Amino acid sequence: MAIAITNIIGKNINIGNQVIDKFGDYKLIDKKLDKDNMFDFEVEVEVGATFYGWLCGFGGGIKIVGPLEQKQKFKDFLSKLCGESKDELLN
Repeated sequence: MAIAITNIIGKNINIGNQVIDKFGDYKLIDKKLDKDNMFDFEVEVEVGATFYGWLCGFGGGIKIVGPLEQKQKFKDFLSKLCGESKDELLN
């Protein structure tokens, strides 16, 4: 598994607190909700099934926003779970 810096956003303060619990307050870019009520985090993570499973547990409440390579790896992971090709998942 590779260690990567990943930028994720969380939709509300409860999710923000859970991200802080998992990764620590020092990883937080901005402690305030932005105008869209989103927390912005940059975290150093071991990218793989464990991290992706953790993200899935929020039911879309957390999204990977960058880098694009990490977004694509997550999409590839989801397509494997769904048994779909990348093209089918994106439509």
